[in-house]
Order: sequence, then C-alpha cells, then structure tokens
Amino acid sequence: MLLPATLEAALSCLKTTPNHQGKIVVVDNNSTDRTSDVAKDYGVDVVFEAINQISKARNAGGRHCPEVDYLIFLDADSLLTPELLQFSLEKLDSGKHCGGGALFELECQSGKNAAAIWALVSKLTGLAGGAFIFCLNEGFKDVQGFSEKVYAAEDVLFSRALKKWGRKRKQTFIISTKIKIFTSDRKLKWHSNWMILKTFLLISIFPWRVRNRDKMKLWYERPQEKNSELKKKY
Repeated sequence: MLLPATLEAALSCLKTTPNHQGKIVVVDNNSTDRTSDVAKDYGVDVVFEAINQISKARNAGGRHCPEVDYLIFLDADSLLTPELLQFSLEKLDSGKHCGGGALFELECQSGKNAAAIWALVSKLTGLAGGAFIFCLNEGFKDVQGFSEKVYAAEDVLFSRALKKWGRKRKQTFIISTKIKIFTSDRKLKWHSNWMILKTFLLISIFPWRVRNRDKMKLWYERPQEKNSELKKKY
C-alpha cells in the first residue's frame, strides 16, 4: 500500500501554506486493503463510496468539501511536493486560471517512456492526467464533476469541460511542465506492455469503450498474483 507515503507527503505540504487552510479527504472506494483504517490513523477525513469507479470516487471526495474554494485531486499512489502545491495555489489565487494539472514522473524505463508520450499529448492538448488535478470548486460544481458515464479517461473529459467553462470566464486551464508529480508505476509492472498498448489503442479507435468497465481492466483489476489464483480488485 502506498497511501501512507501519499498522506505523509500531503500533510507535510499543508504545513508550507500558512495563508491557505486545507484539509485532506481520502475516499475509500470499496477497497480491500484497510484504506479507511490507514487514513483514520493519519487523522484525515474519510468518505466511503461503495461503487468501484474512479469518477465516482473523485466526485465523492469533491462533494465532501462544498464550502472550500479550491479542490485538488491526487491519486493515492502519488507524492505531492510543496513546490507543486504552491504552483497550484498561486495559479488559482491569481484569478486567471480555473484549474490545471501537472506532467508526471515514473521510475521504471517503460514508465519514463509513458511519461514522455503523455507529456507530448498534454502539451498539445492542454489536458491533465488524473494523478494530479486542481480546480476552482465553483467550476467542479458547474461542470458536475467527473463523468460517471465512463470507467477511464474521466480526467481528460473533466479537463475539457473545465477548459470550456473557464473560457467563458476568460480563465485558462494550465499544465505544470517543470514541476511534476511523482506517481507509482505499479500498473506498468502489473500488466504487460502489450496489454497496456492494446488498451490505449482500443480507446483511441473506439472511445466509447471507456463506458464499459469490463474493457477497462487496466484500471480495475490486478493481474494474477504468483501465489494466488484469484485476481484482486481494488
């Protein structure tokens, strides 16, 4: 489990922003690895979402904070830095931006290749990946959060919707290209390169497949463990 490291990094970052009050919310998306217990040990808010769907989990966390001005969505296997948090808050404070994201870093070579490909896509489209997204809460509410019609690519759809919302207010959606988010490469280790390539090719050619959970196993199932015949869902 990578959640303890994620929470320790996030809690440490909060101490570096004395001019902003913040809280951390962990969404237990019907997990099987003591997510709620671990989060409670760190003294953060915990929300339970019974339906195992990434967009529902993100929305549950966002809707738990109706009174705040800003929202930051961080994957449970990603490490926030004070520099990236400061970047996000400065952009939102300026009134010129409705939200944004950051390019990501991974350790393994295949992860570095994937990060490089996504960096190119993100720079060309101005869209954010789900490991780290920040936004105005007003925008989150107005675009009705992340689409619950899909089981993957909810981050891309949200970015598009928020960019469109921001344009009406003369605000932009910005991607941090220099300050990156470090995220786990575990999915690249769990699944074969062919499995990953095939999934993204199918999404590119048949984008409606993201509406089918069974076709998005890359995000919802772990491969068969060496010492177990069962696939564990998280």
